[in-house]
Amino acid sequence: MHVQSSIKWLKIASATLIGFGFLSVLGAHPSVDALARWFISIAIWPFAELTAVTDTETRLLWAILGGICVGWGVMFWLLTTHLFEAHHEKLRPIMIKAVLSWFIVDSLASIASGAAFNAALNLSFLALFLYPLWRPVQSGHAAANLEAKMS
Repeated sequence: MHVQSSIKWLKIASATLIGFGFLSVLGAHPSVDALARWFISIAIWPFAELTAVTDTETRLLWAILGGICVGWGVMFWLLTTHLFEAHHEKLRPIMIKAVLSWFIVDSLASIASGAAFNAALNLSFLALFLYPLWRPVQSGHAAANLEAKMS
């Protein structure tokens, strides 16, 4: 994959994660928690009934989860924007390890909590990040050299 394509896909993945973070933050306040409750109803299989979230502890966890997702998404966006083109060979393995660490811990904890379907939902985020990271990236110079050799 060309470095510019990887950057584009990583920005899409980062923006999606930031959006999910803001969705999660909505779960912290009763007047705007409908989308967060809808997500929970999907993540707990079979689909759970949409009930009000009243526990302060649960609302606090929504706020923390949302903040972490926004922060992680912003970090990925900034790494992609400012460093990936010049340092993709160093950043790729770091980013892959971070995404795999999240996936394994989140999925195992979801299964242990009785929300195993969330582990399946996690596959979409995993694919979104691994698609632009998994294969080595070609810089513009390397891609031009490869095209010149092929013609």
